[in-house]
Amino acid sequence: MKPGSEILAASDLAVGYTLNRKKEVILDSISITANGGEMIAVIGANGSGKSTLLRTIIGLQAPLDGNILLSKRELSSYSHAKLASYFSFVAASASISTNITVNELVALGRFPYTNWIGSLKNKDRDVIRRSIGSVGLSAFGERKLSEMSDGERQRAMIARALAQDTRFVVLDEPTAYLDLPNKYEIIYLLREIVEKEGRTVIYTTHDLHIAIGESDKIWLLGRQILYQGSPEDLMKEGRFENLFSESKLEFADESGLYIYPSGTIGTMVLKADPKLDKLSRRALIRLKIECGSGKELPVLRATGDYSSARWSVLVDGNEAGSFSNIYDLSFFLKRVLFKVDSFDAR
Repeated sequence: MKPGSEILAASDLAVGYTLNRKKEVILDSISITANGGEMIAVIGANGSGKSTLLRTIIGLQAPLDGNILLSKRELSSYSHAKLASYFSFVAASASISTNITVNELVALGRFPYTNWIGSLKNKDRDVIRRSIGSVGLSAFGERKLSEMSDGERQRAMIARALAQDTRFVVLDEPTAYLDLPNKYEIIYLLREIVEKEGRTVIYTTHDLHIAIGESDKIWLLGRQILYQGSPEDLMKEGRFENLFSESKLEFADESGLYIYPSGTIGTMVLKADPKLDKLSRRALIRLKIECGSGKELPVLRATGDYSSARWSVLVDGNEAGSFSNIYDLSFFLKRVLFKVDSFDAR
């Protein structure tokens, strides 16, 4: 697949399902593209249609309206066998026996190319071996899935998708239920697949900060609408602000993070040595204390580095407190300086 070439294009697409002969539209009149060699994150609130969209573009369910072109041909014109050579799919909760080995699982990815009894040829075995190696599981071939961690099993599922030798690797919530290091390892693994093999990876996720930081393109799902573009373009257009319109969450463009606004308890001037500036500023944000300027404001002075840190609170030019750790500083700022009420110990 040539990187940068348009492989998938949908226009005026309506996505949803039919219930009692009535169409239930989740997304309507949307247009999307997927090019060779790019990583696309599909993000949106619960119920916005992420999984339904994936199933529609890979041919597992029919669109309610509109057109999907795959290599400039109507998706509906492809046989199921041919679609299996374009798309490999890792479902959010695949029901596969954990009593099989990694080799046996990944061999399932060769089904579009084997005969009716599933006989493997030397080429198939080579592909299986390479796929397992590419996800870092070369030593796990005979290991049963039941004997592996969640992160290792997810790698094995991706290896099965790679063994299918498709242009697209499509994944529904590949980082769900994983701890933070494993989430990033899986995303970086997918990034390597894009960069080294020129495949297109499309994945749904609730890990918004990872998606914003690591994806080439985002399909951002709102209420019956979809926006697409680079993370930065969507920021520029203000698209993230309305993602959770029913929540009080606010999107901070400068950090790419969502924050929950909850007011402030006061304002201080921060004067910190370079090593301690970010750490001190982060603490003030957590404590809901704004950084400001003005001679009448109390001052927080942070001096030294991590090994010799000292925080001093100045009120009207006089030292009101001095601390060697942020925990004690926090207690002083909340309970003494800004007098935030607290329950009495009983």
